[in-house]
Amino acid sequence: MRLAGRAKAGFYPTPPRVTQLIAQHLKASQPTHLLDPCAGEGEALATLALHLKASAQAIELSKERAARCRKQGLRTFQGDSLTYRGAGFGLLYLNPPYDDGFQERLELSFLKHWTPALTADGVLVFLIPERILPRVSEFLTAHYHSLLALRFPQPEYRDFQQVVVFGCRRKEPAPPQPLEVEGVLGEAHTARVYALPPSPAAFVQPRGPEPEKMLEMVEQSPLWRHLYQRDSAHFQPLLPLKDAHLALLIAGGLLNNEVIRLEGEPYLIQGQIQKQVQCLEEERENYTAQIERETFVMSIAALNLWTGALHTLK
Repeated sequence: MRLAGRAKAGFYPTPPRVTQLIAQHLKASQPTHLLDPCAGEGEALATLALHLKASAQAIELSKERAARCRKQGLRTFQGDSLTYRGAGFGLLYLNPPYDDGFQERLELSFLKHWTPALTADGVLVFLIPERILPRVSEFLTAHYHSLLALRFPQPEYRDFQQVVVFGCRRKEPAPPQPLEVEGVLGEAHTARVYALPPSPAAFVQPRGPEPEKMLEMVEQSPLWRHLYQRDSAHFQPLLPLKDAHLALLIAGGLLNNEVIRLEGEPYLIQGQIQKQVQCLEEERENYTAQIERETFVMSIAALNLWTGALHTLK
């Protein structure tokens, strides 16, 4: 099956032949640890761990793919990779989502986030589309030395025009330099080998409490019980509400069917929030992207119980 046929929800698995060629550029003479924070089904990481006789840890967003990672014998964390952090790794294998983020490309966001997980001189293996290389070159050359960028061989290159970038993490940042592709993965003249530094200990952990732990902490909070106990119809806010807060509460339905007085007259109020989808076109490098953006429109209906007049505020 072509790589394009398996790309789903940001999942771009590394073709097995490419993984084998990448492994030829890596060696480890002492115990070390590997990390793949976008592991997919774990095939590439498991292959490299076997080749290097190293321990490996994985992070995967999809619950189903995380389960397949565990079947590969990998210690696997399931969740959003950017909500985790790590340190002490001798190799960072990074095949991130290929997409635009809120402020920058996701490839760059993942690279910035996970570079601190490497030890000094730890080896980076970074898989990205070739057209993205100029956008990440400044960070790569500032934080890595001994860089080597190689295209995927054919026919694998045809689908997404990917390159693999090898490098070693600098102890201190340096002035950025240009970075160009030097050849094709598997060619004899590009067969540079990267020795992984020893990493006797490495860890991955959430940046904050685990969601289950956080929920447990919230449920045990006296404030939670005060606000949401079922036998209480009213609660006292911790601070006085501003007009904007009150409008949000009404629009969200919290005060539905309450009677309030405005200028001495009674009104029955009803709030509503509706989701609307806007279809936009955005020009990108070589194509026009169709983007759907969700917006929420708030409205408040107030029925005058004396006159029967209905007023709608948006």
